Amino acid sequence: CTVVDALFRTGLHSRLTGTAAQLVTWINLHSRNTISIDLPSGMQADHDELNSLSITATHTLSFQQYKRSFLFPESQLATGQ
Repeated sequence: CTVVDALFRTGLHSRLTGTAAQLVTWINLHSRNTISIDLPSGMQADHDELNSLSITATHTLSFQQYKRSFLFPESQLATGQ
């Protein structure tokens, strides 16, 4: 199954909890192909550390410019191509 991830906007500044955390966990376990729009849900745009839980995308389509967090090697695990 392919999932298009556009759950949150880039202004997310907290860890995912509750239903959002459950949904992200389910997507990561069941989706073979996840396309994140602008930023994987759960990832913060301007930090060098990954949240404990975020979408693991196979592809990320970003707009306007790279997000600061994309420049760190650890982010490749979440952003994919």
